[in-house]
Amino acid sequence: MDQELKAFLEEQFARAELRTAEQFAQAEQRVAEQFAQTEQRVAEQFAQAEQRVAEQFAQAEQRAAEQFGQVAEQFAEVRIQLGTMNARSDRMEASIRQTQVLVEAVRSDVRLVAEGVMGLNERLEVFQEATSKNFKKIEASIAPYYEELNGRVRVLEAKAQRKNTDVLKTLYKKFGKTQGS
Repeated sequence: MDQELKAFLEEQFARAELRTAEQFAQAEQRVAEQFAQTEQRVAEQFAQAEQRVAEQFAQAEQRAAEQFGQVAEQFAEVRIQLGTMNARSDRMEASIRQTQVLVEAVRSDVRLVAEGVMGLNERLEVFQEATSKNFKKIEASIAPYYEELNGRVRVLEAKAQRKNTDVLKTLYKKFGKTQGS
């Protein structure tokens, strides 16, 4: 029985090996076909990408040429404007020189005015001191009369208040009783 079993198993292994070899061959053929198809698609996509890149480069070169043309025009305009600005600058420098001369003249006038103001300040200080002394003298001479008048006014105010006050209320208040008791 061992021989039969051995033969049977060998036959089964041989069949399995044959089937496996056939499956590998089929799989290998499918992989080769898929690889060939993929390779063809990749080649087509590369060709399309190269064409798109070439078109984009052509467009970019055209745009760059247009932009360089615009930049050249703008530089020409800038040169014209710089020429105008240089002329303005020359006129401004002349005007600045004239202004500086005028400022120097004004400075000397301001110095003269400042000296005059200083002299007036000194005179004003002297006048203020004299006026302050005079006011103090006047206050000193009026003070006694003011105190006398103030005393008279207090006496008159007290009389007026007494006239307006109820006599009974004053008595109650003086002796510390209320009106009802």
